[in-house]
Amino acid sequence: MLLVGFDIDGTLLRVRPQPVRTALRAALQETLGTEVPPEALTDLAGKTDLQILREVAHRLARRVLLRKLAREFIRRYEERYFRLVQPEDVQLLPGVERALECLARQGLPLGILTGNLEAIARWKLRSARIAQFFGLGAYGSEHWQRAHLVRLLQERARRQGIDRIVLVGDSLRDVASARRCGVHCIAVATGVHSSEELRAAGAYRVLPTLEAVEPLLETLHELGAQAHHCD
Repeated sequence: MLLVGFDIDGTLLRVRPQPVRTALRAALQETLGTEVPPEALTDLAGKTDLQILREVAHRLARRVLLRKLAREFIRRYEERYFRLVQPEDVQLLPGVERALECLARQGLPLGILTGNLEAIARWKLRSARIAQFFGLGAYGSEHWQRAHLVRLLQERARRQGIDRIVLVGDSLRDVASARRCGVHCIAVATGVHSSEELRAAGAYRVLPTLEAVEPLLETLHELGAQAHHCD
């Protein structure tokens, strides 16, 4: 059996960036006890939230133990996020709901692989009204390395009798982390990276969007899933 693991931001949905960046920057500043310049928060696509904490701390020459600060950062970021970001800031991307409904009707297990903190990831899915489609997940609050999250999802899938996973994501880091773990990644060019960039990074297949579900189904069928045409 094959589990399809989806990234969230840029793949399933978008969140208005201004309040998110405000919450993230404030949480980092409070955790690290120093000013975080806006330019420290660039090139974030596909990074885990704990990776962002780690890299900003190193950039600002803060010698910190990530494990020690992670809990405080998670608490502060969740607090700021839920205060500043509203459900109406969440926008489901075109075709996503139909694609998920189609996969779910065929009994394909769906999961989440995201750099988001777990509480924030679940809030986004609820706000977009798609949380009901997903079971297993691996989240950015569990480890700073995205490839480690891929391995976590693999382990959790195996414990439920699922022998393989395939990932769907929009960033170069989604593709790279999947390849590092020997997992195929279906890329969608709905984020900041072009189809050409995603293809060059080694994506198994690149789709322009999820609006046309048939190419996704065909790709999953190639990879061994029992995926068929949806009416």
